[in-house]
This record gives sequence, structure tokens and C-alpha cells, in this order.
Amino acid sequence: MKKKKIIIGLLILLIILYLIFKTFCLYYYDPSRFISGNYDNESKNFRNNNKVITIKKSNEIVSNYLENDSMKIKNIFTNFSKKVSTNEKNENIDIYALNNDKNNTAIYFGSITSYRDSFNNNINSSLGSFKYLKINTKKILKKYNIKDDIDLVKLAMEFKDKKVNFFTSVDKIKTIYALKMFSLSFPTSSNGISFIDGDYNGFYIDTDRIKEYIIIKNNKTYVISFYNKDYYSQDTINNILETMVLK
Repeated sequence: MKKKKIIIGLLILLIILYLIFKTFCLYYYDPSRFISGNYDNESKNFRNNNKVITIKKSNEIVSNYLENDSMKIKNIFTNFSKKVSTNEKNENIDIYALNNDKNNTAIYFGSITSYRDSFNNNINSSLGSFKYLKINTKKILKKYNIKDDIDLVKLAMEFKDKKVNFFTSVDKIKTIYALKMFSLSFPTSSNGISFIDGDYNGFYIDTDRIKEYIIIKNNKTYVISFYNKDYYSQDTINNILETMVLK
């Protein structure tokens, strides 16, 4: 009888410890701890808006390019001056800004560290101040066969609205947390995300002031961002995209 009571007591203790541990995990891996607002509100625009952007290469002969080590774009920016130029191992970016302009009109282009690599290495360069809290993100990428940034964005969209509770495994809690944190690295003011097809693959982010095109080619991530988007006609943007050269 005494032995039975000891066993029951141990079982109750284990259950209590498990509940304490699970409560800790549910608190510790909660994205809301790292943001000022509600996660659902902050991430509501991280979604597929079901619009497809098609980019086809143009046969136009371009005689004048803006160029860095990553890409070339048609130079229509006669009243712009180079403001920033970075050339590092995983980032090669140039920024040209419109002269004497108060609206921060600019063009930003080049290559960046891929979202997948940032996620894979638990680094924060593309992920703001968010932490992954020692989560094995390599395991997540392998489990879901994530090959590039497009796969990762689609997976994060799939997990964005998933909920956790006491019956959710710790491994799943961590996975949901990491992917939700990834979703928070995207602009909250976006109008959803469109995917790119045609001669290029990638995705497009349209915010209140910026049109940003992320292009994936040969495991490299390229970006072209149009700041103060109303300055550019869509025909101009299309022409730049269709005549760009990726290195």
C-alpha cells in the first residue's frame, strides 16, 4: 500500500512538473513578448494576397546602366546621386536618392543575405531584433524541405495563424514560434505579399511608401526597392525589372 502511494505521489509530481514546464514553454515561446502590440494585429498583412507579378525579360538594348557587383539596372535616374554603397560578403547594395527631394525618393538595389540563410543561422540582420531562443532552425528547414526564400515565406504563411496549447508538443511550439517571429520581420504596413513568376521567381511587397521586389536566382537573393513609390509610374518600374541584369 505504501509503495502504491509512493508511485501515485511520483506520478502526481511528474504531472505537476510537466504542467509547469509546458506553461513555461507557452510563455517563453510567445511572439507577443517581443512586440508592443498583439501578434495577430502585427502579422495580419503577412499573407498571400493571391496576386501574381509576372516579369518577362526584355530584348531592349540598354546602353546606360547603374551597376554594382550584384546587378545592373537601367539608368533613368538622371537627377539621383549615390548615397550608400555596401560591398560585404553577403550584401552588395547601392542606394541612389533624388536630389533636393523632401519625400525620400530613392532606388535601392543589389544582393542581400537570403531570408533562408538568416533563419538557418539564427542571425538578426534581416530579422530586426527578434530572437529564436536557441531553436534548431536547421531542423525546421530540413523537415519542411525549405530550399529558398520563397519556400520559407510560404511555410511561414501556413503557420502564421496556428495556435498552441498544453497538448501541442514542445517541438511544434518552437517551430510555430520561430516561423511567427520570421513573419514579424516583414513590414506591418504591407498590402500582403505577391509572388513573382515569368522569367524570374520571387515575391513582391507593397507598403504605403515602398514597392520592393525580391528576386531569387541561383541561391542568391536580389532586391530592388522603390522608395516614395508614387514618384515612379508602373510602366517605368516594369521597364527596369524587365531590363535588369543579375550577376
